[in-house]
Amino acid sequence: EINKGGSMDQLFLGIALSTWIIAAAAFCIIAFGMAAVRGIICRRCPGADPADRSWRGLVGSLNDRWMRLTTLVIAAACAVLVLALDPRIMTAAKVTLIVMLTVQVIRLVPVLVDWLLVRWARTAEGGAGSPTAAGSLTGLRWLILLVAYALILLLALQNRGVYVTRLIAGLGI
Repeated sequence: EINKGGSMDQLFLGIALSTWIIAAAAFCIIAFGMAAVRGIICRRCPGADPADRSWRGLVGSLNDRWMRLTTLVIAAACAVLVLALDPRIMTAAKVTLIVMLTVQVIRLVPVLVDWLLVRWARTAEGGAGSPTAAGSLTGLRWLILLVAYALILLLALQNRGVYVTRLIAGLGI
């Protein structure tokens, strides 16, 4: 089924060459586009200083925790979705994407929780910290992280087809 004219309708592994080009373009746009955005963020919001609780500090901290592997997995998953390969490959790509995004969110949640709690404590106490408040914030941080991680796990399970409502009902929640 190869055209003698050398057009974009030629097949490579059973898929039109034009589709391969679109998939490669999708991969490059996402991989290099996200890298460019991260570079801009690094210049505008330099390194994460733990004492910096401004919006720029938060964005810089979140950017520092982003993994390059996540960017590549997102780009590869988009390219695979464009190609519409064998269903087993599509399922593996989706599972890999879900796992990587779950890991990435797990890495970002503590940064966001810490930032929000410190910001809340500053406004509640008028900017002054006390040892009692620090102990309370530590306990509150762990509670919020536990709830956040449980929700992340439930969302990941639901995305894979597990009936989460039955699981929650079975736990008696």
